[in-house]
Amino acid sequence: PSPNLFRRISFCMESPAPPSDTAREPPKLAAWAEEKVIDLVKERAAERCAPQLQEFVTCSKAHNMAVIWKCRSQLSQMNACMKKHTTPEDIRQMQIEFSDEYPNSIWKPYPSRK
Repeated sequence: PSPNLFRRISFCMESPAPPSDTAREPPKLAAWAEEKVIDLVKERAAERCAPQLQEFVTCSKAHNMAVIWKCRSQLSQMNACMKKHTTPEDIRQMQIEFSDEYPNSIWKPYPSRK
């Protein structure tokens, strides 16, 4: 056997590093908790995109019916910012934070009847 084979075997037998918080898989949440997580992610994104939101609101108030044409660039900037802050990774991180803060939000299956 080659020495590389033993090196590969010993590498595989080493204990894995404990997962970091970002690598932790979120638990399955109850339906009400999933809705709350989505709302919290959107709320956090809105806070982070406040300048773009305000620009669009100001433009839409100024142009009333022509908002579709006049405020197209502000709308695309706002949507790009919101999309940037509502990624699946952001949702996953919020699920972890929410389940840590509210452990009763974790979904539990009903006991089976026999």
